Amino acid sequence: LAEARATGQGGALLILGIDNFKLINETYNRFFGDQVLKAVSRQIKQILAQDFKLYKLDGDEFAILYPGASEADVDALYTSIQTALLQPQHINDKPYFCTVSGGTVFYPQSGKDYLVLHKHAEAALDLAKRSGKNKNCIFSKETYNRWVRSLSMRDDIRQSVEQGCRGFSLCFQPQVSANEKRLIGAEALLRWQNSKGRMVAPMEFIPLLEESQLMIPVGKWIADTAVRICREWQKIVSDFCMSINLSYVQLRDPSFKEAVKACVERYGVDPKSIILELTEHTVTSDWNFINREFASLRECGLKIAMDDFGTGCSSLAMFKNLSCDIVKIDRAFVKEILSSDFDRRIVEYTVELCHSVGMSVCIEGVETWDEYELLSKSCKVDSIQGYLFGRPETKEGFEEKFLMRQEAHGEEQPCHARAMR
Repeated sequence: LAEARATGQGGALLILGIDNFKLINETYNRFFGDQVLKAVSRQIKQILAQDFKLYKLDGDEFAILYPGASEADVDALYTSIQTALLQPQHINDKPYFCTVSGGTVFYPQSGKDYLVLHKHAEAALDLAKRSGKNKNCIFSKETYNRWVRSLSMRDDIRQSVEQGCRGFSLCFQPQVSANEKRLIGAEALLRWQNSKGRMVAPMEFIPLLEESQLMIPVGKWIADTAVRICREWQKIVSDFCMSINLSYVQLRDPSFKEAVKACVERYGVDPKSIILELTEHTVTSDWNFINREFASLRECGLKIAMDDFGTGCSSLAMFKNLSCDIVKIDRAFVKEILSSDFDRRIVEYTVELCHSVGMSVCIEGVETWDEYELLSKSCKVDSIQGYLFGRPETKEGFEEKFLMRQEAHGEEQPCHARAMR
């Protein structure tokens, strides 16, 4: 940087952080983690030009000084590193998979002092991790202000949790049987209203809950609330099932399973009517541990669903390595299914494969009747979740739109929706 100041040449400082590195240490040990750090550094060095400088920072972070770089140059470099790390790696025959997030700051326009540049790059990296990981975020005043707001949000969330999950609530999106259009359950979705009364998007606050470990107490609150409501709704729809999202943070917590079992016993609900959903990208990081935990949960009678199927890197490996009850196919395969023969065949083959090993299939994001007809009749999916049959609703809204009709008729009716013919 001193040389850059002397010559007047600008450039970029790119800080890379290994995503979920803590999981690698917990799955194996810190010695193995150190070996991963060395392996990643070797892979990055192979990509860098000779005049680039790679620095090892604290923890799982690396820094690259890229003189004269433009935004396009940094994007190309990061994409090369990202691609190199896509394939699962092995150390002493032990497999691991890791991605890296990046935070980039340009000098001298965003600072001339290293400490300032480092702070700005770290802020950009933090935002990249919060917005889904495995991406590069470029510093700007706007991104920095967002980062500062996120720090304030952490304090607000902590206060909400300490006050008995004040401001948290659940919405419910209906799930219907594909053949009968009959209401069979709902997915419970977490919502949060901050201390100023503003509803905050889940993609903003859920990563904060997971990073701060606050998802553990909030997860127990979700389970208690969802199971209690499930019991209420089973008085109207006897086989009603409640799907509850499960994060890796909760799965690692020994008290979570006991908390769910206690909820089921307290409210007298058949455990088979409670479905725990885990996203596929989480599963690919730690097969052995998750398999053990899933087996333990299923022994309690609970059902397991794999959410967002098809968006991760090891979809086929899932069938070989993981035992679950339900596979939920992501909306990505629905959007163009009417025009894409490839997408239709992928869904058909996935359903056939799931059925052959005793798994049922729920497809998400169904919005039109043409999509529904194809998925139910040609692809033979088991259940449907999407705006065609209903958007997420509050408890009161769900009861009014989907349960009052069932109760009034005294029998199970086709699920009504805004698009119902």
